Amino acid sequence: MTFNRVFRDETPKDAIDLIKQMIKYDPMSRASALDLLGHDFFTQLRDSNFKLSDGTEVKDLWKFTREEIPDDKSMNKILPGWELDFK
Repeated sequence: MTFNRVFRDETPKDAIDLIKQMIKYDPMSRASALDLLGHDFFTQLRDSNFKLSDGTEVKDLWKFTREEIPDDKSMNKILPGWELDFK
């Protein structure tokens, strides 16, 4: 079955790619949770002016600890530049 039969035509390509990364059969080729957080699908959430469709501001979305994101490579991929302050 192709994804064209599962998702509507207006489904963003990034969303389909994210799902493909999540459901790979082989666990070794499946993306990790940290890799998925760095996916392009979430780029708009990294904008410091991002608001939900109803205008609600999103606060503390990127407040991770060093234990949650242990390495700098993941940290730089996931966190927006304005939020690189670990507690």
